[in-house]
Amino acid sequence: MKTHFRPAYLIVGILAIFLIGFLFSCSDDPTDTGGDDGSLISTGDIDPLGEQDFLLSTVDLGHDVRGRLEIWVFDLTIESDSAVSFDIAIANKTDRDIYPPIHFVITKIIPNSITVLNADGFTPDQFPFFDFSDDIGDDGILAAGETTDRVKVRFGWPEPMAFGIGFRLHIGQAPIEGVIGGVVFRDRNQDGQYQPEQEDGLEGVPIELRTTSGDPSRTRLVRTDREGRYALEGLPAGVYKVTLPLLPGMQLTTPREILVTLIVLPDGRVSNFLEAHFGAIPYT
Repeated sequence: MKTHFRPAYLIVGILAIFLIGFLFSCSDDPTDTGGDDGSLISTGDIDPLGEQDFLLSTVDLGHDVRGRLEIWVFDLTIESDSAVSFDIAIANKTDRDIYPPIHFVITKIIPNSITVLNADGFTPDQFPFFDFSDDIGDDGILAAGETTDRVKVRFGWPEPMAFGIGFRLHIGQAPIEGVIGGVVFRDRNQDGQYQPEQEDGLEGVPIELRTTSGDPSRTRLVRTDREGRYALEGLPAGVYKVTLPLLPGMQLTTPREILVTLIVLPDGRVSNFLEAHFGAIPYT
């Protein structure tokens, strides 16, 4: 269960050093410094004979984000001479909501005789990761002030020893709201229906958007990309007229104007409409 303490794809690099043995001394709280590549580096000492629950590190998401993500360790346990485990939870102490995917990626283990035993998967560059995406509650958002459920990580070792890991966090982008978009497609069968498997898009076609009130401050013009797609983002709730201007050398198979209504959803976000498609037959 999430707890309340009260942005594509974001990657934050971190280094955490785990010092595990039979005799340890406690260290100060971890602090982070900037790496040469812009990543954040942090250290945290683990004493299996001392505290089992503690703050491992904090992660700064950028100059424009107040607060930090906190990486917590719980229930540090030496299971046997061949394995050690602990739970990890991520507390969102920033002023921003965090969206999935949320992956805790282990990038380095020293010494290399230590292995990850229970990774959820592997990144394209073959690093093991633990997935927190389903551990952020039913709303699918790690909101400001919330903490993920705990995820258990297990390591195998040839014998109890000190070891270190490097890890990074992969965090998803916030969803875009208030979007009107679609495709200007080559309507090969001239039926006015977009069939993406059979009909390609037309590049460079202008699309104009206006409010029905004619407010000139909300008039916008975009052109389709290589796949014939276009999108107008960040629109407030309202009624809009999307128009494909009359172009020489092109016959439309759909109406040249589409009325789209964007509303405010129960969660406060503005709805999207991504099926404002236009069919056309270019003259050859």
